[in-house]
Amino acid sequence: MGIYLVGFLSSLAAIISYFLYTRFSNQPLSPQHFSFVCIGGAFHWIPFTIVAYATMFSEVSSNPITFAISFTSAYLLHGFILIILTISFTRLLKTCQNQTQFKTWLRCQVTTSCHLRCAKLLSGTEAFCIYLRLLGAKIGKHCSIRAINSVSYPELMSIGSGVHLGDFSRIITGFHSSSGFVSGKIEIRDNSVIGSQSVVLPGSLVQKNVILGALSVAKMNSTLQEGGVYVGSKSQAVIVKNVCDEWIQDMDNISKKNVVDLAAEHHKNDSQKLTLTRTWFQTFSALFTQPLLQTVLPHMVLGLAVFAPLNCVVYLKSEKKHQIYWLLPLFWVQSGALASLACVIAKWVLVGRKKAGERVSIWSQRIILDSTWQAIRSLVGEYFMDMTSGSFWLVVWMKLMGADVDMEDDVYVDSMGALLNPEMVKIERGGCVGREALLFGHVYEGEEAMVKFGEIKIGEDGFVGSRAMAMPGVQLQNGSNLSSLSLAMKEEIIRSS
Repeated sequence: MGIYLVGFLSSLAAIISYFLYTRFSNQPLSPQHFSFVCIGGAFHWIPFTIVAYATMFSEVSSNPITFAISFTSAYLLHGFILIILTISFTRLLKTCQNQTQFKTWLRCQVTTSCHLRCAKLLSGTEAFCIYLRLLGAKIGKHCSIRAINSVSYPELMSIGSGVHLGDFSRIITGFHSSSGFVSGKIEIRDNSVIGSQSVVLPGSLVQKNVILGALSVAKMNSTLQEGGVYVGSKSQAVIVKNVCDEWIQDMDNISKKNVVDLAAEHHKNDSQKLTLTRTWFQTFSALFTQPLLQTVLPHMVLGLAVFAPLNCVVYLKSEKKHQIYWLLPLFWVQSGALASLACVIAKWVLVGRKKAGERVSIWSQRIILDSTWQAIRSLVGEYFMDMTSGSFWLVVWMKLMGADVDMEDDVYVDSMGALLNPEMVKIERGGCVGREALLFGHVYEGEEAMVKFGEIKIGEDGFVGSRAMAMPGVQLQNGSNLSSLSLAMKEEIIRSS
C-alpha cells in the first residue's frame, strides 16, 4: 500500500499541474491528456514519459524550442508541486499522535522519492537548504550542502552555520540493523567540513571547526572534538590537533606526510574562522539564479535532444503505420547520442578547461556554472549514458569532454565518477577504473572558501578499484593498484608492489 501511496502522491502533483495549465491557458480538459499526465506523474522518469507520449499521441510540436520549453515547464511545475505535497504530507504524518512503524516507513519513502525525482537537482544551493528546513531539519546560514543522500528523517538533523557537506557524503539519521531500527539525532556545528563520501551515523556530534576527511566515518554516538581533523573509520585513525599521535607512526610514509601536513595546517589555523560567509549578491544567486540554472538548463538540453527522434517516431507510427515497439530502441539510442553530444557542448560552453593548481571561490560564478553542467551530466547519465558504463563509448565521451585518455590500447572505465572533472583525468594505456570509483579533480578543505583543482594520473596498467576514491594530485604509477573502497589522499603517489 505504501508503494502505491508514493506513486499516487506523484500523480496527484501531475494532476494539479495539468489543471493549472488548463486553467491559465483556457484549454479544454482532455481525457487522453489526463491519462497521460497520471501515467507520467506516477513514475516521473523521463524515458518512460517519452515512451508513453509516443504511444498515446500522433503529433509533436513543430518547433523544437517550444517543445523544449513545454517539456521543461511541465517537469519543473510537477517537481515544485511534488515538493509542496511531500512537505505537507510528511508533516501531517509526523503530527499524528499514534506513530506506527508504517507511518514512519511511509514518511521515509515519500521523502526519498521526492529527493530522487526532483530535489537532488537543487544540491549545492540555498534552495536545497530551505527544502530541508521545511522537512524539519535545522540548517544554519551560509551552508554548502552538495550532492548528499536523501536524509530519511530530516527532523533529526541539525546543521550549524558555515558547514560544508561534501559530494556524496551520507547523513544517516536512522537505519535497520540486526537489533531492529536504530535512529538518533545528528548535530554538526558551525564551520565544520564533512568530506566526500563520508558517513555520519545516528547520535554523532560534530563540534565546531572539525574536518571529517573523505571516505571517513563518524561512528554512532561519537563526539568529534572541536578543532580536530578526523580520518578513517577506526578509533586509531583520528587526529585531534596533536600531530604526533602514536597511530600516525603505523602509517606508510606517504599517508603519514599527507596527514601530518593536514593536521599541522589545521592547527596553525585554529584561531582563524573556517567560514563560508556569502555576500548578499552571492546569497541571492544561491537562492534564485543557481537553482533555476540547475533545473531549467538540464531539462532544456534534454528536451532539445529528444525532439527530432521523437518527431521521427511519431511520424513513422502515424503515417507509415510501423509498429512502435520496433521504433523505440532506435529512438532511445538516437536521442541518447544527441543528449550526450549536447552535454559535451554544454561542458565547453559553461565550464571550459580548468587548470591543475587553480583555486576558485566556492560561491563564484565559475563554480555555479560547473554545478549547472554537473546537473546536465547527471540527467543525461540517468537518461542514457549510465548504460554505456564500462564500454568504449564512455571512454570516447570522456575524451570529448577533455580527459586525456590513451585510445591506442584498451582502457576500461566503469564509473560515471570518473567524469566529475574530466579535464583533470589522465589515463594511460591499459588503465582501469572500477565500478562507482570516484576521481575527484577538485577538493574543498575549508580554507578561505576556496575549491582547489588537481590532475589525477593513472599510469599504464594502473587499477582503481570499485568505490575507491582518488583526490587531486594523485598519481598511480605503472602497474599500481588502488584497492576497492580505498582512499588516495591529495598528491599521494601509489607505487606498484
